Amino acid sequence: MNLPGMGAATPSLLGYGCMRFPLRPDGTVDEAQAARLIHRAVQGGVNYFDTAWPYHGGEGEPVLGRILSRYPRETYYLATKLPCWEISSREDAAERFARQLERLRTDYVDFYLLHSLSRNTWRRMKELGVVELLEEAQRRGRIRWFGFSFHDSFSAFEEILRARSWDLCQIQLNYMDTEHQAGLRGYALAEALGIPVVVMEPVKGGSLAQLPDDACAPLLRLDPEATPASWALRWAANLPHVQVVLSGMGSMEQLEDNLHTFQDFRPLDRREREAVTETAERLRRRLKNGCTGCGYCMPCPAGVDIPGSFQIWNGMSMYQNREITRVGSTKARRLDIRFLSLTNSNLREKVAAGTFRSDLFYRLNVIPIQIPPLRARPEDIPELVEHFLEIYRRKYQRSITLTPKSMDILTRYRWPGNVRELENALEYLALCCPEGDVVQESVVLDLLRQDTVDEALQPVSTLGDAVSHYEKTLIEQALRNTNSMRSAAEALGVNVSTISRKIKQYNIHLP
Repeated sequence: MNLPGMGAATPSLLGYGCMRFPLRPDGTVDEAQAARLIHRAVQGGVNYFDTAWPYHGGEGEPVLGRILSRYPRETYYLATKLPCWEISSREDAAERFARQLERLRTDYVDFYLLHSLSRNTWRRMKELGVVELLEEAQRRGRIRWFGFSFHDSFSAFEEILRARSWDLCQIQLNYMDTEHQAGLRGYALAEALGIPVVVMEPVKGGSLAQLPDDACAPLLRLDPEATPASWALRWAANLPHVQVVLSGMGSMEQLEDNLHTFQDFRPLDRREREAVTETAERLRRRLKNGCTGCGYCMPCPAGVDIPGSFQIWNGMSMYQNREITRVGSTKARRLDIRFLSLTNSNLREKVAAGTFRSDLFYRLNVIPIQIPPLRARPEDIPELVEHFLEIYRRKYQRSITLTPKSMDILTRYRWPGNVRELENALEYLALCCPEGDVVQESVVLDLLRQDTVDEALQPVSTLGDAVSHYEKTLIEQALRNTNSMRSAAEALGVNVSTISRKIKQYNIHLP
């Protein structure tokens, strides 16, 4: 890095990202194995070590401090970060920084970064006086170089980067995420402003380390022995203004491969650059949906992370490894995922009415499955009754059964609340009926409202009469259960205007 006071020794091009130390079965850091990895990295010429306050649940800094204390302090560069989202005052930041020095067993930090800075946290750090605090710490020699790491939009990155004279910036960048977050535009801006760049996630969290054969065929043709990870690292390191490329090396195999890549680093030539570009294009053609991650579909009423789910779907389709590696772990977990979205509303009608996003509808509407309401499949009711009764027998340690007539009533009831209403009714019976009792039909009739069940048993003359009678009864029941025309419409899966028209047609009195 071209920084004042750097001297002859400079940070290694390959930096050790300490977010993915090997773990023990209990989830804690395997410090002995981590020490072996760092020792081998030092032997291989790595002298830049990057950590942060929250890594490994707060264990990362103390572990790294103990390991690096075995080496002369002047032989390595140490980078850590201030968790801006946890800072509420200037004094809080000062206390946190002092604790970090203690945890790392050092009197100073070479590179101190505002962690995962966004537009909002940047403005807050200025308002609280944290920036001035850290500038003062830099003047006193407790911090040698002051920078920030970043995970926000390009516009926020530009605002932050131009705000002061930074010593460095750390951005996420790889050959698949060239337009994500700061991206290549952010890299170019930093280069133009003369601010050194540290790259994180060059292998995209491991996704670019294991690629389908057809996707990485252009790379294999040029060098069948080179690993996909080595190509990703070389692409990032090939950018002339990148000073350090961080890699979270959680195993000796990963470490040795990376050391081999950087031992005699060779920039990408024209053919190699073209091969990486072709590989990226092949991966992008595997996208299953066009979600941009804008978040306009959020918040989901059911609490579903819709953009996150689409991201997983795309990732699994692109890289076809059906594996994830948790942060701090080196063990990949196989996934078998299907995406299902459920609703009791008519989404086509909502799209037409402008109350549901059409682009989201067409992304979801791949294989639509219509599940009839419970009243349309009475043959399922006895099995559902027994299923739920068994659950509540075990849960409440009760022993109850139903008479045949009680089961007949449950089967003939229309269940405007569908399966959820049935489940709640059976939980009530399990809780309120005496131990060992047989639930009589009178209890069931009382629970379901005598008048509603009696109406269900009355014969009708024609099919048209049956439909009208059925429709009227459903609407009346939904209105009684919800006390709201809008809620009744949602429960029945129709528009409010439809409910209003039917109320007039059947002369239904509102509750």
